Amino acid sequence: MSPDLNPIEHLWRDLKMAVWRRHPSNIRHLEQFAKEEWSKIPAEHYKLNEDNTKEFETLNQSEFDLLLNHVGLAAENLSESKAFSKFLLVLLTSKKNLVEPYHIGLLTNSLNFNQTFLKKSLQNALRKVQERFK
Repeated sequence: MSPDLNPIEHLWRDLKMAVWRRHPSNIRHLEQFAKEEWSKIPAEHYKLNEDNTKEFETLNQSEFDLLLNHVGLAAENLSESKAFSKFLLVLLTSKKNLVEPYHIGLLTNSLNFNQTFLKKSLQNALRKVQERFK
């Protein structure tokens, strides 16, 4: 999938640019600035809905694996983000066929960090995905 078609790439780019402009001098500042800048991005900017989830239709296994690695790295810092939670929910429901047994640990850890009202929905979606492997 081309980065131009991948909505998460636009979001990461915007977040990286915003953090970069603040010139973090150490890892603590980097993390703090990333959280602060994430909270400033308007929800409309990264809102995932049925129209733009169509872009995930062409997501292949290697792209999905890479995306999940990014999800795993971002989960703790984005634990209170409703948009990130919605993104996870979209992945667990619309791309559940790409989830492999080796993803379950990463997804479980990512969901454990979640502190939004969507946590139970995310856990239920993951349970449904896990049922495929029984």
